[in-house]
Amino acid sequence: MPLHNVINQKAYRCNVWQITEDITQLQKLSNATPPASMTVESRKKERLACFALLQAEGLDPRQLHHLANGKPYIEESSTEISLSHTIGWAALLTSEQKGVGIDIERISSRVWNVKDRFIHSEEWQDIQHSGQETHTELTLYWSAKEALFKACQASDVHFKTELRLYKSKTTEARKGSFTGVFTRTSEQFHVDYWIEEAFVLTCCFLTESK
Repeated sequence: MPLHNVINQKAYRCNVWQITEDITQLQKLSNATPPASMTVESRKKERLACFALLQAEGLDPRQLHHLANGKPYIEESSTEISLSHTIGWAALLTSEQKGVGIDIERISSRVWNVKDRFIHSEEWQDIQHSGQETHTELTLYWSAKEALFKACQASDVHFKTELRLYKSKTTEARKGSFTGVFTRTSEQFHVDYWIEEAFVLTCCFLTESK
């Protein structure tokens, strides 16, 4: 399981792994087995890779649980966690503060099919003037809203109107940040992003709450 990247920021630590192992190898690395209800092999690998990331960070994947809203946590641990996976990749964010989220997404034109469900009209204008390939930008915005959704820890969230993104100006084409706002509560978040050849990665944390 080659470590692709480690990102250490003041608010969080992020590990990204490229999944190259088979199921047996991943079970040994994670000291865990995939849920019995999971039948698709690629999904099994992604889940086990997340377990292996937890293990590598000294967190017991057997103590992984989820709240009613889907937020993962490690029993009897004060470390906040967020997990994400996509085909061939897994990512883990750990933090000592609450209100964090991570997402990793393979870049794909299929995001066009759901554009109208999550992109606000003002965000669409920004995407069109970004200078990036449109499907890459759409994937980035989708990933950023997924990370923001995980960080805001709410249920029944309307991605298009309640999760708003404001892209910060940057001189770098492949990395940058957003200001994210959960309009229901007016909470503000910071979202870091990285665009790689195969995927986009977004890491989110709470900066201001009422």
